[in-house]
Amino acid sequence: MSRQQHHLPPSQNHRHSSIKHSHGADTETSTPTTTQHLHNKPPLVRPIFLLLVAIAREFSATLISCSKLHTSLFQRLFLRRKTSKILVKGLTFSTTEEKLAEAFSQYGNVLKADIVLNKAKNRSKGFGYVTFSEEEEARKAQIDMNGKILHGRVLSVVMGRPNEPKKTYKHKTENTNADNDDVRIN
Repeated sequence: MSRQQHHLPPSQNHRHSSIKHSHGADTETSTPTTTQHLHNKPPLVRPIFLLLVAIAREFSATLISCSKLHTSLFQRLFLRRKTSKILVKGLTFSTTEEKLAEAFSQYGNVLKADIVLNKAKNRSKGFGYVTFSEEEEARKAQIDMNGKILHGRVLSVVMGRPNEPKKTYKHKTENTNADNDDVRIN
């Protein structure tokens, strides 16, 4: 018995082709095509694949950029964020957080202004941070205010570091008496 197979042009995306047997009965059989292969996949496969490709690209770029000193892979991968915080150095001891916020408010929405204090002397250390609602505002303020004079002092303004963990320092402990482990020499 001979069979005749009817092929459709590839431009028509049909999942099945019809095979006519000599005895007159039509039978449906699958012929895999590219579109059929894509249609048989769950609907989330393509977006997940694209997401994985994007993650792989970001990961490889991060590995390359990790050659900088004192940067851990964890910090580069998970703590990288755009920052809207700027560091302002060269402040007078009399500059308040309100005055600092007012001076930088011309560049955008100031969310927070902090003056770093010397706790022992209860006065400013001469620097602080200004946080804006947008990174672009912070960048514009950094460019425009760097080298400007505020309250008689020249400012040095740099972009702050985004969400990096603080360094912790362990103090050495030394036993002064074998019976007393509570004494610390720092």
